[in-house]
Amino acid sequence: MVEQISVIILPEDAEHTELLRRKLKEYAQRFKRDRRAILDEGEYSPPNKKRLIHLNSDSAYKLRVLSELLHKGIVETSGLSLRIARRNEKFLPGYKTEGDNFNNACTCVELYCRDIEFLRGNLK
Repeated sequence: MVEQISVIILPEDAEHTELLRRKLKEYAQRFKRDRRAILDEGEYSPPNKKRLIHLNSDSAYKLRVLSELLHKGIVETSGLSLRIARRNEKFLPGYKTEGDNFNNACTCVELYCRDIEFLRGNLK
């Protein structure tokens, strides 16, 4: 079971924030790469199943959590999880946020906020 983080706060240090912006770019590239891989996989899979896999991916959640954090300075994770579910349900009726992937994304982003050296070591 992945640890549940309730609030993530953006560090005040400008260098730390810039490193988080670089990480956001990495997440965006990973999200696009994952999307291509999912769409190329299994040509007979229903389109909505492919879309669901992509929206519930670890990279999708990390991108969303970090993007919101950089935009607002704080993320209340339960509220974000609900907003993601409501938004995605418009496209995929019955959509539910995948809890483990979402919690893992929150935990990773929170750790990057807490430990700049860990963040530095995980930048490409």
